[in-house]
Parts: sequence; structure tokens; C-alpha cells
Amino acid sequence: MRRRLGAPVALLAAIGALLGSATPAAASIQFDGQWGSASLPPPLGPADGSFTAPSRAATDSSNNVYVTDSGNSRIQKFNSTGTFLSKFGSLGVANGQFLVGSASGVAVDSAGNVYVVDKVSNRVQKFNSAGTFVTAWGTLGNGNGQFNAPTGIAVDPSSGNVYVADTGNNRIQEFTSGGTYLTQWGGAGTGDGNFAAPSGVAVDSTGDVYVADSGNSRIQKFTSAGSFITKLGSLGTGDGQFGATTTTTLDLAIGSSDNVIVVDPTNNRVEKFRPIGTFITKWGTAGSGNSQFTLPSGVAISSADEVYVVDSGNSRVERFHETDTTAPDTTIDSGPSGTTNANVSFAFSSSESPLLGFECKLDSAEWEACGVSKSYSNLSEGSHTVQVRAVDTAGNPDPSPVSRTWTVDRTPPDTTINSGPSGTTANASPSFTFSSSEPNSTFECRLDSNQESDFQPCSSPKSYSSLADGDHTLDVRATDAVGNTDQTPASRSFTVDTTPPTATAPVPRLLVGQTAMPVQLSWSGGDNQTSQANLRFDLRKRSYQGGAWGPWSSALANTSLRAITTRLSLGIRYQYEVRSRDQVGNVSAYRVARSFTPRLAQEAAATYTGTWATQSQSGASEGTVKTSSEAGATATFAFAGKSVGVVMPLRSTLGSVKICLDPGTKSGSCNTVDLSSGAGSRKIVFARNRLYGGVKHHVKITVLSGRADLDAFAVLR
Repeated sequence: MRRRLGAPVALLAAIGALLGSATPAAASIQFDGQWGSASLPPPLGPADGSFTAPSRAATDSSNNVYVTDSGNSRIQKFNSTGTFLSKFGSLGVANGQFLVGSASGVAVDSAGNVYVVDKVSNRVQKFNSAGTFVTAWGTLGNGNGQFNAPTGIAVDPSSGNVYVADTGNNRIQEFTSGGTYLTQWGGAGTGDGNFAAPSGVAVDSTGDVYVADSGNSRIQKFTSAGSFITKLGSLGTGDGQFGATTTTTLDLAIGSSDNVIVVDPTNNRVEKFRPIGTFITKWGTAGSGNSQFTLPSGVAISSADEVYVVDSGNSRVERFHETDTTAPDTTIDSGPSGTTNANVSFAFSSSESPLLGFECKLDSAEWEACGVSKSYSNLSEGSHTVQVRAVDTAGNPDPSPVSRTWTVDRTPPDTTINSGPSGTTANASPSFTFSSSEPNSTFECRLDSNQESDFQPCSSPKSYSSLADGDHTLDVRATDAVGNTDQTPASRSFTVDTTPPTATAPVPRLLVGQTAMPVQLSWSGGDNQTSQANLRFDLRKRSYQGGAWGPWSSALANTSLRAITTRLSLGIRYQYEVRSRDQVGNVSAYRVARSFTPRLAQEAAATYTGTWATQSQSGASEGTVKTSSEAGATATFAFAGKSVGVVMPLRSTLGSVKICLDPGTKSGSCNTVDLSSGAGSRKIVFARNRLYGGVKHHVKITVLSGRADLDAFAVLR
């Protein structure tokens, strides 16, 4: 119990309460005075201005203070310094009456109407500013508009709607000023938006609703519609914590700059927070002296920012105020303006030091603590505005936050490779040009890799040197002026081929079925990148005359042919060379063939057995042929050369012969030739090529049937 003072001491205490005290409560919180004392029992009391278990308080627009004197079943009205003005209420259950301990939360609307939570009767009673009963609503229950031991109440100054902390039902209910039910939220639990014995409620200047969630030792903040925003506090004795509540519960009020003042009865103190939950300061200890408390139960704040604390255990009201009311200025020192990417950072400073900190607000989001800098990432495309305000150690925020508006560009540029090789190239030092769909873009290039770290800064044109033969891939990505990077880089695949193709030297040969003295030349080539169909050749020839080789001349250029048949002058020495060209222009060295001399030996150069006769014949070489109709007759021609052919007429009146090369030897070969299959033509009917030129060879012709005419022997030496 509070110790009773002697008369002189009591008088001095009363004077001190009226005049105030210079004793600081905490930092810049100043104790201004107190009033009230414990009520005497009837018939001596209760006296005006005395209390029995005072519970809650509220202020009106004139800064008058209403205190629920719960133990005396009444509400007392005082001026801002504690002078008694009036009272209303009495013991009972009728309209305008309260049972003992029932008068709890109290709130005043802009018209001066007073709303009182009648806890035991499970109702809310409304009075006018003179204390005359107006209306009441509520009964015991858990339905809409019903209550179970409600304790807290607040009025939204803008809408006039009334919020009631329905403690026993662990919910908040919202009503019109006349008591019509509107909505509710909550439910028992410890999660966000759940409650354990909610005991107090308050509304800030923006219409957000704060609830003292006593059983969970925290304050929860909601929109006016009941959507959870944030929370502050936890169980404990440290800064920003609240003691476990039993009989006396948490209460709160909203002051200037929407700072939140919370009475913490178990820890016998008052704590002050920013609306975002940042702890500002605290004051109070257990006791009965100035700025001390014994189970403080209620708090109210006037428009002059005077803080009134209902010190229930000491049956009094204590008054405080904030001495530091000068707000700091804020400056944004760095951060984007204009157009930027989706990730931004700001730095800011203030004219005042030290500070509680800075608060930031992005677009329509809630204010949040942000230190001396703030970064935002993955912002949506479009316009954004950040507001920043410094908050000093007294909780005063800059009333005119600085702001910065900018535009986020999240659209990456498109990258195009405009020039450079594709497919196969013979250039091992290629160059590429590229461009972006957005001006002032920068570029990164990556060659032959799929690793992000291998992208390196580059500019157009980009050249590479001495690339290895084989497949290559160039990736290029643009980054625009605000840092958006093309996520689908332009890509160009190509193959470097600097290896020339191969070519084989032309091979001269005589062909069966050709007339007179034609010579076929054939060659081939290959490449590891170019198909045979796309391989091309250059064929050149020269001749040896007058004791010297003549110059090379083109026989075929850039041809896909692998062979030609040509007629050459007899007795002249020829030489051919060929080179191959792949599809990207790589050229092989010329491959030079052996030289050769086409000669035509007449039939007289052979030796004969059997009956042969010389006969003039139109079209024959030098006008005559050797002819025989004797089966078994032979003609043998001896020669030195690398190719040989036997020229004989073909017509239907002729028979057949057997022609052999080097008969009787291991390498010998024979053919039977039907001379009647032609139509008066003269052709090479037997040919052998690629002979060893260092020895004598023999061609033997044997008549098998009918008549045989021998014209000449073609030899390539």
C-alpha cells in the first residue's frame, strides 16, 4: 500500500504536484506533475479527484483528461494540469452506471462524446461531453457486436468509427459511432493477426490501428480494415520488451508524429516507439516518487503532446512532456534519378546528430527503418518514388521528408551480330560487328564457352586472331545504359578451316573405245571440311618444244571435273599439274604429273606370223592397214612406254581377235575383241595404262575368226 504522509509532508507533496518537477523522466522526457490520491471509503469518500483503482485515460480536443475511476464506478474529468472539472457514472447496471471495477477503456471523439468500456456488463456506453448518457451497445457472447470482458477502446478521428478490444474473445470489433457493427478481426493465437487477451487499442493519423496484445507481450499494427502490417515488442525487461501481464494489462496511445506510447505495468515503466516499431526511449521505475510507477494501467496523449499515465497502484495520474520538439532535416546524398535499372541504392544524411535513424517509404509501401542508406532490388518497371525522413533521438521525424522520383527500366536490349563469318571460313583471324536495340549500350563477348564468368567487355568491331581450325561460337550480349543485360545473347557459330585440301597429280591414260589418239587425264582430291561435291580444281598444262618447257597454261579453272579427254599432238612432250580448292578458298599446292609424249606407231612396226597383207583403206592412219583372215595369224608389237593402245577398224564384216599384253608373263593380261560391233569406225580396241616404263613390253594380236584389220599402235612414253 502507499504509505500515508504526515500533514506537512502531504502539503508539500500536493504543492509539488501542482507546480510540477524538474526531475527528468528519461533523456528528453520531462515530468510535469501529478494529481490524485487514494479515495477514502464512504461516508468520507470518495472525494473528487481521488481514485480507487483508476484504469484508463483519454483526452478531448480541449486537452481535458478523462480518467476511468474503476473502483468508484465513475469517470472523472480534469483540465490539462489536473484540476477537477466534473464526473459522471455511479454504481449499478443501468444506463450510465458501472459495476465496481467495470469502467475500463475510455475514448473521446471529435465532437466531445465519451465512449467507455463497461467491462463487467460487456457493453460500451456513450456519453456526451457533459456526461449525459447517450446510448449503449453490446451483450455477453461471441457473436457480432457481443463482448466477453472488453477492456480497450479507440475512436478513428477521421471516420468517427469505434474500435473495441474484445479481450475475452481475442478480437477487435469495429462499430459506427452509434454502435452499429461493421467488422472484426483476430482470433486466439500467437501468429500475426492473432491475439492473447488484447487489452488496448489506438488509431494514428493515417487511420492505422494499434492493438496492445497483452498476452503475447507485443503491439500489433493493422490497417483500418484489419490487415496486419507489423508488430513490435516481446516478452522481457529489455528496451522494447514488455513484462508478462496478469491483472494489469498493456495500454497504449498515439502521440505526435504517430509515436506509440505504451504503459508496461509489470516493468513499471512507459516505453516510446516509432510507428514502424523502432524503440525510442523509456522512463519509470517501481515506486511512488515522481516518474515512478506501481502497476501503471493506462495512458493518454493530448493534442499538446502531453503524456498522461494512469499510475493505478499509486492512485494517481502523472503528466509528462517531450522537451525536444525540434525535428531534423534530411538530405538524399546519392541515388538515382531519371532512368535506372531494377536495383538501386540511396544514401542520406541529416543536419542533426546523433539520430535515432532514418525511415524510408517506397511508393505506397509502409515506412521502414533504413539506416544511413537503403537499397531496393528487383523493382517493377515504371515510375517509383522514395521518401526519406531523419528521426532524432526524441522520436521527432522530419515533417517534410525528402523524396526522389525515378523510372525503372527492366527491359533488356536486344543484341544483333551484324557481320562476321558463319558456316566455314578460311580466316583464322575473323572480325565481327554487332549492335544493340538501345543507344549507349555496352557489350560483352564470349568465345567458345558456356560459362557466365567468361563474358568479357568488348566493342564493335571485335577481332580474334590465330584461331585454331575447328568449330567456334561467339556470344555477344548488350547491356543498356541502366544496366539491363540481354539474357539471350546473340550467337554466331562458324568453322575455321585453314587446312588446304589435297590433290593427286593428273594421270594420263588411253581409253578403249576412243578413236585415233585421245588421251584421258584424271585426278582427285579431298578435304576434312568440304564435301567432294563442293571441291574445285585448277588444271594446267605445258609442252616441251625447242629444247625447253613452255609456260604453264590453264586447261581447266575452278572445275568440279575429275577427268578430261583431250587430243594431243603426236611426238610432243606434255606435262600436267592440278591443285584443289575447298569451299572457303583454301588452295592446295599444285601436284605435277609425270610428263609424257603421245606417239602413234604404224602397223608396219609389228612383227607378223601367218598370212597378213597390206591394204589401202580410207581413214586409216597413213592410209594403209595390215589385214588377215587366217585364224591363228599373229602380230606382235614391242614398245617402251607407260600406256599402250591398239587401233583397229570396226565394222560388221570383220571377225574377232585376242589381244594380250606381255603374254606368258606373270603380269600379262588378255582381252577378246569383237571387231564386228562397230559401224565403220576406227577405235582403240585394247588399252593398258600405268605400265612400268623401264622395260620393253609386247602387245600380241591373234586372229580368232573372220577378218582382222590392224591400223596402228598408240603409245604414251
